Amino acid sequence: MTLPLGRYFWKLFLANAVTMALILAGFTWVVVAQLDRFLQEELSRHLLAQASSLEVAVRHRFDRAHASELNVVAQQVGSTELEGVRITFILADGTVIGDSEVNASGMESHTDRPEIQQALASGSGESVRWSHTVTKDMKYVAVRVGSADQPLGVVRVSMA
Repeated sequence: MTLPLGRYFWKLFLANAVTMALILAGFTWVVVAQLDRFLQEELSRHLLAQASSLEVAVRHRFDRAHASELNVVAQQVGSTELEGVRITFILADGTVIGDSEVNASGMESHTDRPEIQQALASGSGESVRWSHTVTKDMKYVAVRVGSADQPLGVVRVSMA
């Protein structure tokens, strides 16, 4: 028994169409995953550059005595960023002494934050997690202020 030519054509066409759709879906998934990875790496580099620049600018005044001045710096720098970058200055004991979006005096200790622990231990750190303070998922990049044996604290830059 042979199939009429029309039915044979449609079976082949359907099989090829399904195969091409699966290949296209797989290709699209790979491209989107690579693009997302690239964008995350670019964002990390951008935030690290900002945090490093701020660390150089504030390292000589990074203490409780200059907390109000550092809070003003955080707010001014944060307000000039068009991308919605948040700036936070944190002492080595976890005390927040400056923040661009929230009143720093009412904030809890930041010693348990992974990016802070990494920065104090190795010089820099990063994490992506939920922020209870601003109620958003954030990408955090932190840079240690001071030497490894005598850290003064951390400059942290983050973005939703």
